[in-house]
Amino acid sequence: MTTATTPTRSPRSPHAPRPARSAGPVHPAESTTLLFSHDPDQLPHLRSVARAFLGQARPCSRGHLADVLLVVTELATNVIRHTDGPGRISLTVRPEGTEVAVSDASRALPVPRPLMPGATGGMGLVLVAAVSATLHVTLDPGSGKTVHARLVDRAAEHRPGPGPGPDGRERGW
Repeated sequence: MTTATTPTRSPRSPHAPRPARSAGPVHPAESTTLLFSHDPDQLPHLRSVARAFLGQARPCSRGHLADVLLVVTELATNVIRHTDGPGRISLTVRPEGTEVAVSDASRALPVPRPLMPGATGGMGLVLVAAVSATLHVTLDPGSGKTVHARLVDRAAEHRPGPGPGPDGRERGW
């Protein structure tokens, strides 16, 4: 199920991401999808929407949130730098973490570059792979591709579940 988030337009960027249309019933806090164009000024807004969505969808550790924001930034940047058309980001929350899927109209597969001393770029896929439990690319029917990253919130594995609080009453945190 998909929720289309309605982002606000930043006065600095007239090309803020637009929400995708939902194909089915809306169920908040499970997934959200954003469309974006080739304006790098959108990246802070994409991160802001991702942060707000995760804040509503599920509690997560600060480390997990930082990893998701890194993946959103790097994969959206790759679309902006290496393709000619718009992109689409989908975020889906799961009990164990978050899935990030970034689609574009190019059928060219991303290729990780070797890390070079002094390089100022080309490390995005390496970083995404480092923080992701799984990373893979699918070619979409017709045209385009989607890069899928699944991130596990490792801190969630160690969080105590709901149980009685110090006063003996059930707690939900």
